[in-house]
Amino acid sequence: MIKNWTGDGPRRIAFTIIELLVALAIATLLTAIALPSLKEGMRTSSLSRSAGIVQGAFVNARAQAIRTGRPFGVVIERIRRSIGDGTADQLDFFAANYATRMYYVQSPIEYRGDTEDAVCYPVFQTAASTPLPGIAAPQFLVAPRIFFPQRSAGLLYAAAGPSPSLAAQNLLTAGTRFSLGDSGYVFEIERAEKVTGYTTDMVDRLTGASVFQFNEIGTLVDFNFVGTTPETRTQTGVYRPTNPLLTADFPAAPQPAQFHEARFPGGIEPYQGISFRFLTNPIPAALAPVTLVGKSVIDLSISGPTEDPLAFGTQAIFDSTPGVDAPAMAANVQFNNIAVMFSPDGKVDSVYYDQRLVAGNTVTGFVPQRLVTGTTLAFNVGFVDGVLDNIDDGARFPEHIDGTDYQVTGNDFPLNDPQPPLALEVSQTPNFANTDCVWINIQPSSGAVTQVGVAGQPPPGVFSNYYGLGPVPGQSARNVMRYRLLQARKLASGGTVQ
Repeated sequence: MIKNWTGDGPRRIAFTIIELLVALAIATLLTAIALPSLKEGMRTSSLSRSAGIVQGAFVNARAQAIRTGRPFGVVIERIRRSIGDGTADQLDFFAANYATRMYYVQSPIEYRGDTEDAVCYPVFQTAASTPLPGIAAPQFLVAPRIFFPQRSAGLLYAAAGPSPSLAAQNLLTAGTRFSLGDSGYVFEIERAEKVTGYTTDMVDRLTGASVFQFNEIGTLVDFNFVGTTPETRTQTGVYRPTNPLLTADFPAAPQPAQFHEARFPGGIEPYQGISFRFLTNPIPAALAPVTLVGKSVIDLSISGPTEDPLAFGTQAIFDSTPGVDAPAMAANVQFNNIAVMFSPDGKVDSVYYDQRLVAGNTVTGFVPQRLVTGTTLAFNVGFVDGVLDNIDDGARFPEHIDGTDYQVTGNDFPLNDPQPPLALEVSQTPNFANTDCVWINIQPSSGAVTQVGVAGQPPPGVFSNYYGLGPVPGQSARNVMRYRLLQARKLASGGTVQ
């Protein structure tokens, strides 16, 4: 049975407006107090999840390389690949310096030429006329090169300069590995040049005729040896200058000369046709890409191998010599993404990142170069608002280091206000100094992928003493930034510089 209300006055069935306003004010105050902590906690949680995603992508790529028996890797995709055009002070490095997406890549099948009987020709050619000690003049340094007829290697011809095809350079470029015949030796392309024909500078000692001559277009490749040193010997021969610039110094008739010559390893015979195999650059794999969460990013401006911790940043690539006037940027030029490849034995096979192409005082393009490193690869997982606009500004955070030269030249990318020597003022701690951020480290010799926190920056005096910095002889801001990154990575190496 429901009892009737027996109290004095009417029964209350709701709060008064005053009580509601007081409760709302209290709730608003509590929310205002708790929200910053909650927001920061959510940011840190998102970053932790993103670091796990990045680490997992590398681990998965390594596992795929071992499973498939072919190089497999990860591409770190820049948010934007263009930074504008014009002089350096008109460029915007920011968005091209971080990534939120990664996708998988694999090495395609080997490129063995355009026909079943495709061959190339190892040759010797004069590289310079610098005198060699202990050898009588005239003398010339003879270097090994390789001539690829276009009918045998059309893709290589398209990738060679001048006027290379950028599409072809995505597959074959400086740093691409190749081997000759069954020698077992591996070489790397240093430079590829289109030629309309080839005649060696070496001539027969008795007849004066060229040792080797090929009257068709092709590609002449400069290369280096991977893991081996070429044999050298001194050879007596005959030299006929073919460069018109040398005719003033040397007569046209064959001249006896001493040749200091690099020999091809593995018993490879010069001037004889031999088969070849190129391991082309990676192509996308049929696996779903991965994306970071929240405002977490991979900060490429402070990522790279220990030997060059700024290597993957667009500013370091574009302005690689900060002590001189920065070049201008041509229109419609884009950076490439970063790729890390694992070999079938689980080790790091190679890393692909950009090298600038400069004509006069203008950057006309970027081509992937292949890095084989023995030092730790470190990728910073941080916050988008912790990416620096100008990497040289990081040298003065948290404090300016006495004797630092910021190397500001004509039309240079501007530093943030207030200007040096005042410390950098920020609304968000830069990723390299934020102990909430994370390094994803990859050991090249084993392929092991680990995750470790960012170490804090010490006081200026401690930092300067440890790294030997000071007014005399002084140091550049770019080098101070490199030291700050080594400091930030110290937790991964037991407190010592890697």
